Amino acid sequence: MTAEVAEVAEIAEVAEVAEVAEVAAPDVRALVHALVAALDPAAEIELRRVLCRDAYRRGFAAGRMSGYRQANAERDRAWNAIARPVARGGPSFVEVETRRWGPEGRASFGAPRFGDNSPRKASAA
Repeated sequence: MTAEVAEVAEIAEVAEVAEVAEVAAPDVRALVHALVAALDPAAEIELRRVLCRDAYRRGFAAGRMSGYRQANAERDRAWNAIARPVARGGPSFVEVETRRWGPEGRASFGAPRFGDNSPRKASAA
């Protein structure tokens, strides 16, 4: 490959990078223009580093927002599953409290029940 062909190939690659940089930050576009003007390998390395950093930041932000949207959707679905029966005249408060604390209510929740092992039987075994 002659030097002229290599230079044309390098300019074409820089043009592709410039197209990508059109959607990037203004400082990246300035680097692209400087690279096109100079065709400096060090400037190309700097441009690629800046483009990679920008792409990472944009991807991270997009992924973060996607995660928040998914979490909010899951929370809304769970809330609808929980609140809809109550809002539609679901179980009464008494029934919910009975399910929660047992038939004797909150006051006797920690009391021994039929079928529980007594402390004496447990220590003897």
